[in-house]
Amino acid sequence: MSMIDEIKRLSEDVASQHKHIHSEDETKRVSVIPFIEALGFNTRTLADVRSEYVADARDKGGYKVDYVIFKESEPIFAIEVKGAYLSLTEDNWDQLRDYYADLDVKFGILTNGKEYRFYTDLRKLNIMDKEPFLTIDLLNLNPRLLVELNGFTKANFDPDAILSSARKLMVRKLLKREIAQPSDHLVRYFAQQVHRNQLKSADIKGFGPAVRLAWREIIDDEIAKRVTVPDTGEQANKDAVTDSSHPKETSSASNPDFTTFLERTSFLEKYSLDGSIEVPVFAEFKGHSFKAKLSLYGKLHNAAAIIQFNGKWLTPLEAGKRTRMTVDPTATYYVNGMTYWRLYDPASGVDRPINDLRYDEELLQRVLDNA
Repeated sequence: MSMIDEIKRLSEDVASQHKHIHSEDETKRVSVIPFIEALGFNTRTLADVRSEYVADARDKGGYKVDYVIFKESEPIFAIEVKGAYLSLTEDNWDQLRDYYADLDVKFGILTNGKEYRFYTDLRKLNIMDKEPFLTIDLLNLNPRLLVELNGFTKANFDPDAILSSARKLMVRKLLKREIAQPSDHLVRYFAQQVHRNQLKSADIKGFGPAVRLAWREIIDDEIAKRVTVPDTGEQANKDAVTDSSHPKETSSASNPDFTTFLERTSFLEKYSLDGSIEVPVFAEFKGHSFKAKLSLYGKLHNAAAIIQFNGKWLTPLEAGKRTRMTVDPTATYYVNGMTYWRLYDPASGVDRPINDLRYDEELLQRVLDNA
């Protein structure tokens, strides 16, 4: 069984038992020991794993870390464990940071058996970062992140590769934050490129929404290019995805990094997401109302929803463009389709952008139940 399959099986075990775990020892037995073994280390041999390991050799009896993992007689990472009934806190991080400073390791893991937080020292050498570069939530597995665990397996352990991956993951976190809420520093950088006069605080505030919207539009544009453009010709672009029976799936080769909802949300398994589920959606432009259907299928991920408009399957982006062009041929061709198209929340009757289906799993389930 592969490491990823082992972690998925462990996820199921922890999900079924975590409410019954009432001690740190039970947390170790149910989750942490199987987790270590899933990475390929033998918990029954001291050559691989040592428990209650003295972190501070200068102090007799010293501070003891729950587990230190070894490879070729060298300690490679430490694991500090808290009970599954506890939430991880800053005090827990302080404790692991102290161990990290005393042990000759490059990586530390803090866990309560449900959540595994991975740390290193990107900001300052030999001082553990306060923010984890990787978090594995066993109760809500993210297949994209599971792949990152390969570097921590006994067979593939490579500190340089892990550090490279850690840098990438931290940059991704920073970019996501900037996309959600651009910092003044970033806004100022872009504002200086387009603002002719000296910038004032009011200018910075005014440019913030523009930066956020422009960034999201660029992302939607890039995603849309991957989803439904079947050819490079002008006519093919105009008639994109004309098969009105079922949306075409994009090949895994063209979308290697997309994580589907089927992988991320187990509740979707009970629905038939083959294109047969259609949800009414609507949009407005210059006083004109448009109705269409949103098709939910197995490849609903990120912005890859499909809108049936005028008998054609299109991305929300393209479907939005076409509605606007029917009203005003001179209208700006770009439209953020994921916010332009809206649907009604069955619970409240409030209209929501279809974009919310990517973030609000409860909304998604209500929509599916009422389709």
